[in-house]
Amino acid sequence: MKRKQQWLAFTPPKDAFFLPDLCSVGAVFLVVLGGELLAFLFTLMGSDLRQPWSELGLTSLFIQWVALGSAALLCLGRRWLRRMAPARASLVMLALVSAVCLLSSLVALRLQVLTLPAGWQGQGLFLVRNLLVSVLLAGLAFRYFYLQHEMRQRLVTESQARIAALQARIQPHFLFNSMNIIASLTRVDPIKAERVVEDLASLFRASLEQPGTTVSLKRELSLCRHYLDIEQLRLGERLSVDWQVDDNALVASLPLLSLQPLLENAIYHGISRITEGGLLSLSVRARERGVEIHITNPVPRLVPRAEPGNQIALGNLRERLALLYGTAAKLNLREEDGQFCVSLWIPLSE
Repeated sequence: MKRKQQWLAFTPPKDAFFLPDLCSVGAVFLVVLGGELLAFLFTLMGSDLRQPWSELGLTSLFIQWVALGSAALLCLGRRWLRRMAPARASLVMLALVSAVCLLSSLVALRLQVLTLPAGWQGQGLFLVRNLLVSVLLAGLAFRYFYLQHEMRQRLVTESQARIAALQARIQPHFLFNSMNIIASLTRVDPIKAERVVEDLASLFRASLEQPGTTVSLKRELSLCRHYLDIEQLRLGERLSVDWQVDDNALVASLPLLSLQPLLENAIYHGISRITEGGLLSLSVRARERGVEIHITNPVPRLVPRAEPGNQIALGNLRERLALLYGTAAKLNLREEDGQFCVSLWIPLSE
């Protein structure tokens, strides 16, 4: 029995453009905080500290003017910028920031809100310094955003490939188990065999959908019904099912074909290996922040504990949940009193 759990963090990006949404509250807060830190640094580096608080206030006002003005302009033009190539978009964004900085500097000179050296030389130095600092800081910020975006895109690509591979490994279970059932029913009961083919078609249609697809719990349970109908025909009275589903939980979302492999494990590694069969229990309960699912089956006696197929299926599901939910989803295994129980926790989508 495999009890060790391993979780992978996964946060899919919501946007294909490397510049973050500067209209969000969090982004505005970071812009304001960064501007204040920069104003404090410039004030400490200033030559005239006889009135530090006054100097800090005026410097902070100027920097926030430039920072928030640039952020607002980039936010408004984001939809237009995202249509460009990254290199061209970066140049345009640098030009916009430089324009805001230049305009703000000219207004500051006109209003004389900052302590500056007299004459054209001092004013020119003020303009050049502001432009160089704004271009340097903006360029570093855009480079950081681009690298972070590339890393997230690479993570998404790798994760989708892994999910596709994991989902593909589940598909043969449908085929090999169900084809045996169809073969056994074709001669004795063609009508039931046709029903099995229809159930199998529904399951395969789901397995061929886009890897990583999430579906409602209602649809997932419907696929589980198709699978249990197939196994009920094969096992007959040896298979008893206790189905307890809270209707309030049906709106929850989970990865496609998450529960069917668990039911298959419970039947193949448990009930089908017991001569008299057993009871398969499925319990679904809605909680405040998620859905709690329990699948219980009897453990056969005198059967080796190491079940490679069981471990592969459970490991696949554990990895799929980790890729999609990180540590928010839980998969726990336990055995007690001759019963093997799989407990699954799925968080509610925001």
